[in-house]
Amino acid sequence: MPLQRFLCFELRIGILAFAVFHLILLCFGTVAQFFLSLYESDPEKAAEETISLGADVVALLIYICLAYGAHKERRGFLLPFLILTAILSAFLTLICIIYVIYAPVLLLVLVLLGFHWYYWYAVLSLYQMLDPRNPNYTPQQTSSTVVYVEEEKPPVYYERNVADV
Repeated sequence: MPLQRFLCFELRIGILAFAVFHLILLCFGTVAQFFLSLYESDPEKAAEETISLGADVVALLIYICLAYGAHKERRGFLLPFLILTAILSAFLTLICIIYVIYAPVLLLVLVLLGFHWYYWYAVLSLYQMLDPRNPNYTPQQTSSTVVYVEEEKPPVYYERNVADV
């Protein structure tokens, strides 16, 4: 059963707010990482920083698509997030479950991954809700065309003055 709300928000607004929050964090992180990588003298570490910076740029693009898709109700823009996040989250969840025996701190990571899966399911619910074949779907976006109507001036009636008579 698809979700109707994300946290305490309507589904589309909650996903949009969370995507914008992620975008802000990713922007700050990417800029900081870029400037830190400029001062790296070890070539091996510099290569790792470059790969990590590339991954951050891909994440930025994915969250931009997610925010745009949630804002404009374009379900195709939700797909990159759904596909890549499902693959990465499944891999991380599997790794954490395997190694939780050796490092109990991974239980905290599993809890955070649980919230991430909830977020993923909320985006999936929005994707299903935006299906044009969904009988319950009513577009939230209205046309951005603005029609200006000129005001009609009330008819002018001449008052009869005493001098006119």
